[in-house]
This record gives sequence, C-alpha cells and structure tokens, in this order.
Amino acid sequence: MYKPLMHRLALVAALVIPIAPVALSQTREPIIDMHLHALHADAQGPPPLAMCAPLNPMLSWDPSRPYPDVFLDRLKKPPCSDPIWSPMTDPEVMTRTLAVMKRHHVIGVLSGPAELVDAWRAADAGRFIAGLEFELGGADVPGWRSLWKEVWSGRLDSNQRHSAPKADALPG
Repeated sequence: MYKPLMHRLALVAALVIPIAPVALSQTREPIIDMHLHALHADAQGPPPLAMCAPLNPMLSWDPSRPYPDVFLDRLKKPPCSDPIWSPMTDPEVMTRTLAVMKRHHVIGVLSGPAELVDAWRAADAGRFIAGLEFELGGADVPGWRSLWKEVWSGRLDSNQRHSAPKADALPG
C-alpha cells in the first residue's frame, strides 16, 4: 500500500513541478474600472462620510424629503456597525484610492475636475485613462471643438488620437 501511494505522489510531482514556475511567473491581468472619479473630499458633503459595504439595505427615498438630505443623513449616520469612512482631505482621497488600485492591479478611466485628474495622473501616470466629467443637458457639456482640443492636447486619452484630424483642421 505504501509503495503505490509513493508512486502516485512521484507521478503528481513529476507533472506539477515543471509547470509551477510558469504558473507562478504569470502576472494577473489588470482590472479596468470604467467609472472612477477624482473628486474633492467634500464633493458629497462635509467629511467624514461613511458607507456600509455591502450596501444593505440599499438606500430608499421618501419623496416627501429632499433626496440630498436623505443621502447625506445616510452618509453621516450609516446603519451598519463597521462602515468605511471617507478621507478628510483631497490628497488623502488620492493616496487611499491609489493604494487600493495598486493592491488590486486596477487601471481607472478617471473623470473629475481637470486639476484633480491632472494631479492624479501625475501621481501615477500609467494607472489612469483620463476622461471628462459633465452632465448631459447641463450647462457644462463641451462642444466637439473643445473635445478635440482636449484629446489633441494630450489631456484626454483616446485610441483615435493618432488618426483623427486636429481640432483646428476641422471644418466650420
């Protein structure tokens, strides 16, 4: 009984040991976060704010109260025993976000105020794909000329950057 077991173990070892270095040397593909915001620490209300993870129960809203009030109440008084508390400062928002992104091998499509997006990209240039933040139908929706200028200036990332016409070369 002992001898057949040893033969089996030897066979398994002979099959596994040669491929183990290859398996261990492979790097994990990155996670792409398609919706990442570079925001000021007070963008959702005065910090600190808290969130329960997982969101259980999901936030419900009684229309008799304004939604911002309901939302802020939930962030200030979370219904769980161990909430995740937000950073107090803009630099801390960035450094804590970067730490999690590095730990989990995340690349993010980043939007937010231009000065924050630029600062985050400067902090870790290869980790972010710059995007824009605007509200459809809002007053800040950029026109196509300003979008092309952003792409061609290098502030926005785009796969089309090398083959599309420059903004000042576009008609009309």
